[in-house]
Amino acid sequence: APKLDRLVHLQGRDTAWAEHIRFENLEFRDARYSLAVGSLYSPDDAAIWVDQARSIDVDSCTFTLLGGYAVKFINRSRDCTVTRCHMYDLGQGGVIARGDDLTEPENCIVAGCHMHDLGLIYQHVAGVYVTTGNNFRVSHCDIHDVPRYAISFKSYGAKGNSHGCIAEYNDIRRTNLETNDTGAIETLGRDRKPTGNIIRYNLILDTI
Repeated sequence: APKLDRLVHLQGRDTAWAEHIRFENLEFRDARYSLAVGSLYSPDDAAIWVDQARSIDVDSCTFTLLGGYAVKFINRSRDCTVTRCHMYDLGQGGVIARGDDLTEPENCIVAGCHMHDLGLIYQHVAGVYVTTGNNFRVSHCDIHDVPRYAISFKSYGAKGNSHGCIAEYNDIRRTNLETNDTGAIETLGRDRKPTGNIIRYNLILDTI
């Protein structure tokens, strides 16, 4: 039985960053999940935590049989990439970014990934879930068979937003299979400001 809720934690401290680290052709599997307490948005477990880190690359890796997400960005992480990864049979989602106006991640790319059969434990998840994060690009991903969003860019208010994000050239099929009040690509703009977010050139089919 899995014992750990994460397999790798890249963590900067004070003014020092974890940086210039690359994961390639690795398989991450068999991590547990935490119990949700009071919120559908938590927990946000993940195999790899990118925490006050920059220039981190995750390429051509496989993530499966995990209780949480594959990769989580928090605490000002920036200039990172997740590319050509296969993420499937996960308890939560694919990639998640969390924070507020002081800690939200920025300038990250998720591209060429195949994500499917997500949300096997918690359904309020996404293939790529930018709950807060600026200048994220999600492109050329194949996302299908998910209980809720394929992609989400949220702005909760003045102290937490997702601006300047792009969703493009993604193949999105069979989303929202288990939840409502949702969309294949979802946005939320409670800060009521122009986001600069762009959604273009995506193929979206069979959204429930």
